[in-house]
Amino acid sequence: MSSLSQTNFLLPGRQTLILVRRMNSSHGHKHSDPPHFAYKGKGLPRPTSLDLNSFVHMHNRQVQVGITEPPRASTVPLYRSTVNVEARNIEFMEQLQQLYNRVLTADWHDQVSQAQNVMIWEGALYRLKRRTGSCPDLHVQLMLSKVLELFDVMYQAEDVADHVYQLSEELNRGSILDDQIQDHMDAVLAQYNYLMKTYPDYALKIQTTVGQAIASIRQKIVFDCPQEFTNVY
Repeated sequence: MSSLSQTNFLLPGRQTLILVRRMNSSHGHKHSDPPHFAYKGKGLPRPTSLDLNSFVHMHNRQVQVGITEPPRASTVPLYRSTVNVEARNIEFMEQLQQLYNRVLTADWHDQVSQAQNVMIWEGALYRLKRRTGSCPDLHVQLMLSKVLELFDVMYQAEDVADHVYQLSEELNRGSILDDQIQDHMDAVLAQYNYLMKTYPDYALKIQTTVGQAIASIRQKIVFDCPQEFTNVY
């Protein structure tokens, strides 16, 4: 768009009315519009086929005389992802390690605390297992295996301890005979030996969980217990 304006100029000897045409150099762009709409040009001219042929011929001649090296495969990736694989693996390792430490340092003998925390731990394990299941990093997979093994030990130790506590309640009600308690305790001790041999790295947690349960019932009734428990009186 263009605009006309009238301007009065005083020239020597006379007054002249001059019409000055002010060309709008913005090509229709208004100052209220965003800046990227200001340019209305057509850009650089497209190269013709003759230009392309001359470019290729010149490049080949430069390669022959040694001025230009032939193109080689780039060692730098053509694109860079916004997701850093190494940072993701470190994040997985930290989350798995935190869950492992939280479960390992918990008091498995405290049934109230376990009832409140186990569901939270299971939810965290489910999310981590879903995210890290397809992760190809070896360290992440090894740490995930350790966490799963720790959960297996906790579940089995709690099952044995719960069975002992149920036997103790049955003794209080008088619904179980004293001569039957030895059969139950033989099964408990057999499972205890199995856990100690299968998971020697978690022997202390097994002793503190199952051993305290055995100690609680041994205060009510006497049975054969050849194993040495630190919590059995």
